[in-house]
Amino acid sequence: MIRVRRDRSNRPRGFATRARAWQRAFLEARARTPATTAAQFWKKIRPSLQTDAAALSAVFHGKCAYCESRMAHVQHPHIEHYRPKGRSEFEKFLFLWTNWLLSCGRCNDSKWRHFPMLGSLPCLLDPTVDDPEMFGKVSCVPTGTRRDLEVERTEAKRRKQIGTGHQGLNQNACRSS
Repeated sequence: MIRVRRDRSNRPRGFATRARAWQRAFLEARARTPATTAAQFWKKIRPSLQTDAAALSAVFHGKCAYCESRMAHVQHPHIEHYRPKGRSEFEKFLFLWTNWLLSCGRCNDSKWRHFPMLGSLPCLLDPTVDDPEMFGKVSCVPTGTRRDLEVERTEAKRRKQIGTGHQGLNQNACRSS
C-alpha cells in the first residue's frame, strides 16, 4: 500500500453536481420503497459512473488501493467505498469523492461491509489520508480484520499519536464482530 494524493483538484468536473443528484435519487427511491438498500441503488446507477471511475483510476494510477495490483492485470476495477455502503451509518458517504477508492474485485469482496474501529479511529488504512509508511510494511488484502502485525503497528502508532499511553496490545481491538 502506498500513499495516494487525492483532493478537489483531481475530482472529476461536475462530480459534486452529479453526487447531489444521485443522493436525491437515492433518497427518493428509498421514500418510494423503504427497503431499498444503498447497494441496490448503487448497482442501478453503476453504468452512469464510468467518467468518475476513469478519474478515480487515474488518481490511483490504475492500481488497487489495498494490494496495488494493476487493474489491467487482475480484473475490472471497482469503486470501493472506504466506509462501506452496505452499512446504514455510512450511507451519507455513498457519493462522497473522498470516500471512494479504486479496488480490485478480490480486495473489494474481502472487505465487503467490514469496517472495524479502534475507538473513533478506523482500523483499515485509507491511503489517501493515512501515510502507510508510518505503519511499517503493510501487506493488505483486507479480510475485515487487520492482520496481527498490522493491528500491532497501527494500534501502537495511533495510541502514540493520540497520547493514550497504553502499553499492551489488545489483539482483538480491530476485529470486526
